Amino acid sequence: MSGYEIDARMPESPLFPALQGMGGTSPRGDTIAFTNAFMTWNGAPWIGVAGEIHYARLSRHIWRNELRKMKAGGVDIVSTYVFWIHHEEEEGRFDWEGDRDLRGFIAACAEEGLTVIVRVGPFCHGEVRNGGMPDWLYGRPFPLRSNDERYLGFVRILYDEIGRQLAGLFFQEGGPVIGIQLENEFMHAGAPWETVPRLSQEWVPGGSGGAEHLRKLKEIALAAGLKAPLYTSTAWGGAPIPEGEVLPLYGGYAFCPWNVTESTPIHAPTGEYVFRNYRVPSRRDTQFDPPYDPLSLPFACCEMGGGMQAWYRYRFVVPAQSVEAMAVIKLAGGCSLLGYYMYHGGTNPVGLHSFLNEHIVPRLSYDFQAPLGEFGAVHESYGRLRRIHLFCKHFGASLAGMTPVLPDGAETISPRDTTSLRYAVRVRGDSGFLFLNNYQDHVQTRDIDDLSVNVRTASSMVQIPAYGTLTLRSGESAILPFNMDIEGIRLVCSTAQPMARVETADAVHLFFFEHDGMTVTYLFGDGALLAPGAPSAFARANPQGRRVVFHTLSERESLGFAIMRFAGRDRAVMTDAEAFVGDDALFLRRRSTEYPLVDVWMLPGIDTPLHVDGRLMKATREGDFTRVSIPMEKKEIPLVIRRWASGDAEVTLPQHAFDGVQEIILCIRYDGDVGSALIDGRLVADNFANGAVWEIGLERLRPGIESRPLSIHITPRREGTVVMRESGMAAQPVLDGRAIGEITSLTAVAVREVAVRAETNP
Repeated sequence: MSGYEIDARMPESPLFPALQGMGGTSPRGDTIAFTNAFMTWNGAPWIGVAGEIHYARLSRHIWRNELRKMKAGGVDIVSTYVFWIHHEEEEGRFDWEGDRDLRGFIAACAEEGLTVIVRVGPFCHGEVRNGGMPDWLYGRPFPLRSNDERYLGFVRILYDEIGRQLAGLFFQEGGPVIGIQLENEFMHAGAPWETVPRLSQEWVPGGSGGAEHLRKLKEIALAAGLKAPLYTSTAWGGAPIPEGEVLPLYGGYAFCPWNVTESTPIHAPTGEYVFRNYRVPSRRDTQFDPPYDPLSLPFACCEMGGGMQAWYRYRFVVPAQSVEAMAVIKLAGGCSLLGYYMYHGGTNPVGLHSFLNEHIVPRLSYDFQAPLGEFGAVHESYGRLRRIHLFCKHFGASLAGMTPVLPDGAETISPRDTTSLRYAVRVRGDSGFLFLNNYQDHVQTRDIDDLSVNVRTASSMVQIPAYGTLTLRSGESAILPFNMDIEGIRLVCSTAQPMARVETADAVHLFFFEHDGMTVTYLFGDGALLAPGAPSAFARANPQGRRVVFHTLSERESLGFAIMRFAGRDRAVMTDAEAFVGDDALFLRRRSTEYPLVDVWMLPGIDTPLHVDGRLMKATREGDFTRVSIPMEKKEIPLVIRRWASGDAEVTLPQHAFDGVQEIILCIRYDGDVGSALIDGRLVADNFANGAVWEIGLERLRPGIESRPLSIHITPRREGTVVMRESGMAAQPVLDGRAIGEITSLTAVAVREVAVRAETNP
């Protein structure tokens, strides 16, 4: 048996007001303020969840649905870049129409009950052409990203334009905008100028002027009407921080293609999955080296890798476990704002004169392998993160004030070490949470068997698990409670991870989930030791005699569990379909190749009739839940495929292919270098081959694809060596080997949707 111990008898971290020049009150009386450890909403500790989505990289007609998916995933703050080049590609001509309608997007966020942080630049990066700076700024007789008044004059014009778009939409005005991010990676990173030949590459500079430049940007923003309760700036890489003026934000990526070069072709494992305490001045590096006392400000993130965009030189598949483990690590270290880049992928718009991306990534695709993909596909990381987001929403008020504690030597564990247990706690008084991690990027970890951890608190020693040992599977991470107060009942410890709380008229329901490999036990303060087994729920009475029900979900069930407001109140919803709410309906989506019935469990149960397309659905009561089974007819999409080479094909959809479906996904399996999809010679989608299936959402290509074929072309990858041969003009590189470019399969899958509505009395 592998026994570990951690001494959590630490002095409680002091809590005091911070950033007192920021914060604000809405016309409805909602308040935002800050302590040195967390933000507060209406005076209560708030661990917010921010997800990055770029409105200009999505078709505006799907904004609402995608925002609803984000909200269903536990996101409560939308963060988005305003890419300067997307709006002023030609000097003096601003475009805020169509997919570039910033105001329309922020209004959609408000309608869906989401708050917003707007990242206004001027420099953004985001793998956009010139880092978002317009081409026409190249070669100007002044330094960009500096305090030169000639440059700042252009910034004033940009900020004034953004201010007009956002007028009336700020928190203090009753709108959703709670934050403004100034600049990005200032004095840390630049971007290649795409206006010059690649072999003579020049760079947009990293910037100059230090903290004073950010102060000037904030002054310009305020003068432009960009007045929000929160101002932020990215803080990693030695970026300057004007103390008291901004909340510094951090991040972390497991897949860093910028670290892979000809001289260093192998990606080394990162330190992102080693626990560290961000609330003490301990070991520092380029990712966390604050020029202030870490205890004086909240530790908050805006760029935890929700995935990563493959670069040409480095192709990879991001495991879903890596995204989940990143969140666990940051929370354990004291994070009070989980911010993901990206949370939703997208497609770069095409500019008036060029593609609006960097040459290192696909010309159009910005899928990012994010929880929600380029065309809205729900990936496994979405469900894994939602479990944590629910935990933060329902138990974050307790977690926010807890002190991070690491065992001796925790921060010095090598990323290549697959034998040492990685663990930490957050604690206040006797209660807290144990954090475990067994994921490491670019290293294969192994199962850790026969594991137990003793947590020494101020008044006791808590053994986790209470009986026997547990197994932490390779790639997995977990958050386990100890001495947790649940409605007046003391849960000494559990090997199930807490997720959510739902109240009904006659009970309080607590939802936990079981990690694969961990036998679930609950030890209570009265000595009761329970293993739920089957059925997966048991009830106890609290000191006031109220029924408290503990539900233990399986790993699979937990990935389809959410809390949604439906039929007049918040409900626990469990289904294996995509689910989100809006317009007084519960929307369920599924690829039509799957089982033709969608089962949905809801708690509290619903006694009123449920309808789908006017048809009454039969609902049954299963314990505290209402279960409804909804038919979702399959639809086959037979393609007409014409091939003229191994790596070239033409695909035609049948007539009426889109009837009764929300989306058609073209799935392409191929071997090669780069995939390109074109209509009449116009590039509409692309992909860097990495072994995964290339998926294209076709709905956004209507009506063109309904009347014309889609051409698929695979640029071959090359095996062999390149030699120089004489030509009529000069020496020319020629491959001495073979080129491989082959389409192995082309299929289409329909995505169906049903809307479930509850009958209401007139």
